[in-house]
Amino acid sequence: MAKIKMHNVKIKATNGGSIKNYESVEMSEVEMEFIDNSIDFVTDENVAIFRDAVKGMTPNEIVHLAKALQNQSTEKQESAIKKSKLSKALGYVKEVKPLVNWIIELGKNV
Repeated sequence: MAKIKMHNVKIKATNGGSIKNYESVEMSEVEMEFIDNSIDFVTDENVAIFRDAVKGMTPNEIVHLAKALQNQSTEKQESAIKKSKLSKALGYVKEVKPLVNWIIELGKNV
């Protein structure tokens, strides 16, 4: 999960592109000039749902779940999520894979 920090940055470009599923953005003394499209900060709907749900978990629970999801089949990953505090939120997501990747990254940064 990207933690973006830009301090004293000047950007001139045609297109800014997209930054998807970022954790946080900090900017100070930043000048950005784009000819066409600026930067789009996008959060996957599934990740947004789980960002809210994960607030009720301790850092140890997040790390434990992230470890349980690594190198597992999709079925075992879903099973691990169903056994966690995120089980209720699982019913609201359309696709599990982006969510699994997000939890694993979150577990590395807790």
